[in-house]
Amino acid sequence: LGNGVNPFDLFQEYGADACRWYLLYVSPVWTPTKFDIDGLKEVQSKFFNTLKNTYTFFEMYANTDKLDLNDFDISYDQLEQIDKWLLSKYNNLVKNVTSEMDKYDLNKSVRLIQDFVSDDLSNWYIRRNRRRFWGSELDNSKKAVYKTTYDVLVGVSKLIAPITPFISEELYRNLTGEVSVHLADYPVCNEDMIDLKLEEKMDLVIELISYARNIREESRIKVRQPIKEVIFEAKYKSVIKEFEDLIKDELNVKNVVWAKDMKDYLIVEYKPNFKETGKIFNNDLSLLSDYLKNISDEDIELLNKGKLKINLNDKEYKIDYNYVLTNIKATEGYTAVMLNYKTVVINTLLTQELINEGLAREIVSKVQNLRKSSGFDIADRITMTYEGPDEIKEAINEFKTYIMDEVLAVSIENDSSFENMKINDYDIKVTIKQINK
Repeated sequence: LGNGVNPFDLFQEYGADACRWYLLYVSPVWTPTKFDIDGLKEVQSKFFNTLKNTYTFFEMYANTDKLDLNDFDISYDQLEQIDKWLLSKYNNLVKNVTSEMDKYDLNKSVRLIQDFVSDDLSNWYIRRNRRRFWGSELDNSKKAVYKTTYDVLVGVSKLIAPITPFISEELYRNLTGEVSVHLADYPVCNEDMIDLKLEEKMDLVIELISYARNIREESRIKVRQPIKEVIFEAKYKSVIKEFEDLIKDELNVKNVVWAKDMKDYLIVEYKPNFKETGKIFNNDLSLLSDYLKNISDEDIELLNKGKLKINLNDKEYKIDYNYVLTNIKATEGYTAVMLNYKTVVINTLLTQELINEGLAREIVSKVQNLRKSSGFDIADRITMTYEGPDEIKEAINEFKTYIMDEVLAVSIENDSSFENMKINDYDIKVTIKQINK
C-alpha cells in the first residue's frame, strides 16, 4: 500500500537500538504513533551520537594518560562540587527511571535518560570540565573528573541496557572489560549522593547563565569575546557565590557584580496591561497607571510574590502580576533581560584590551582546528608562523604566552606565505609545523 516503512531498512541505516529508542521516546506505548523519519534522525543525533561522543572524549584522554582507574581511589569528599552535582543528578535519574519502569512508563524513562545524557552529562558537565581532562598533571582534580565520568558512563550503560542492548553492551565492555552488561546488576540509587540543595544551586547558575548568553547573542558579541562584567541581583550571592569562577569562565566575563540595586543599570517602566485591567478598574484605570509610574521597591517585591494590594478611590484592589506590563531599558553601555522574576545585565562596552583578547581566543580556535585537520596528536608540540594586519600582530604580541600555552606552540613568528584564515573581519595567514619527537 505504500503507507508503511520496512523496519529492516531502518535497522540497516540507523540501527535497531535507535529505532527501539525512538518508538519509546516519541510517545507512550499505548498511544498510536505516526512514524517520522526526521524524529528518528533527531533521536540518533541528540542521544546516541551525544552518548558516543562523550564516551569517545573520555576514552581519548584516558588512553593518552594511560589511565587505569584501579590505580587510584577518590573519596566523595575529594570530589569537586560539580562532580558531586553530576552524581546527585545521576542518582536522582536512577531513582526516577526505576520508579517509571516499575509503572511500565517507558516513555518517561527514556526521556529522563536522554535529557540527562544530553543536558547534564554532555552539554554541562563534560563541556565545563574539559580543562580538567586537558591538565598535564594527574592530580586529584583530574582523577576526580575521570572517576566521576567513568562511574556515570558505566551507570548509564546499565540503565539503557533493557532498551538498547547493543550500544549498552559496547560501552559497558569497553569501559569495564567485563563479559556483558546483561550479566550486571541494574543500577540502584545511592540516596547518600543525592544533594537537592546543590542541584537547586546549579540549576540557578545554569538559568542565569542562559539569560546572560541570550543577551550576548542579542548584542552580537561572540562567545570568544571577553566582556567586562555581568551583573546579578545581590540576593543570589549567598546562594551561588561559590560558583563565581565557573560563571566567569562559562560567560567569558572578567567580573561578576552582585548588585543590591539594579536601578544603577536599568530603567524599568511599569504600565497597566489594559487587556486584563480594563473591565476591572474602569474609571480608576488612570489612577492605576499613575500609581505604577511611581511604584516603590517594596510594592514591586509584593507584586512579584502575588501579595500586592492597593487603594484607589477608596477601593481596594489586589494587583496580580498579569495586570502589569514591564518594560526594561538598560542604561548606556549595558544590556539587560528580565525573565521569571530574575534580572541579568551585562556590560557591552569593549575596551581595546578586551578586543585583543577576543582576537587571541579566535586565533587559538582556528589553530586548534588546523592542528586537528593536519592529523596532529593532542600532545604534539608545534611551531607557529603567521602573517596578518597590525591589529592581529598587536593581539598576538599582547597574548602570546596564552596562545602558545593553548595550542602547545614552542614559538610564534611573523612571516608570510601561509594558510589563509578569517579572524573576525581580518585576513590572516598561518602555518604550523609539528616538532620532531
